[in-house]
Amino acid sequence: MLTRFKVKKYILLGSMYDMVPHTRRLIVNGWAMGKEALADLAKSGATSRSYQGPTTITTLIRKRAPELGIDAVWFIVALPSMLR
Repeated sequence: MLTRFKVKKYILLGSMYDMVPHTRRLIVNGWAMGKEALADLAKSGATSRSYQGPTTITTLIRKRAPELGIDAVWFIVALPSMLR
């Protein structure tokens, strides 16, 4: 679908529960592939980090996109687990 619609950049925005204190600023982690995506990540101030753990189809899309010549960037906010 990405190639059919001539997508140039794939962006994933999300969140996950983590062991972070509710009294601190939210932590935003990110990852990027592609020249423009790397610039976006640098401008955002997000911590560059690759996630390792349970995954979904969205992770497979962001891994495959660069192989198709599509920039890929993701931002995940770590939420305090006590907010559930």
